[in-house]
Amino acid sequence: MLDRYKNLIRVDIKNKVPETFFPRPTELDYQRGFINRYFIQMRATPGASIFEVNEDTYSQFENSEYYNRVAINWKIKGNLEDSYTEKGEFIPSVHTVNKLIIQEAEKTMSELNLYLVNTKQFHKLV
Repeated sequence: MLDRYKNLIRVDIKNKVPETFFPRPTELDYQRGFINRYFIQMRATPGASIFEVNEDTYSQFENSEYYNRVAINWKIKGNLEDSYTEKGEFIPSVHTVNKLIIQEAEKTMSELNLYLVNTKQFHKLV
């Protein structure tokens, strides 16, 4: 009976279309300087849609053999241009940080850059 239940759960996840989510950063998020973003994409389907989901939906797909998942910390506060301190230390812009975050996440979800085209999305100046 337990095996039957596990199979029913597996079928539900396989056929389930994730409920999409659009983040709305709060003032606390802006104080922290980033938001957590969660993405799901069906495996074994080239060019499959990428869904941005909330944390709860992301967790539901944790052990799914049908979906890839990736979570990122999206920078939303900082300068728009790269800069340097007086000592010559590099200070990356929001764009640079988010671009690097996307590149790292693409090791799991290869087409994420096609979904996250605006690296300054949700940006707020320091």
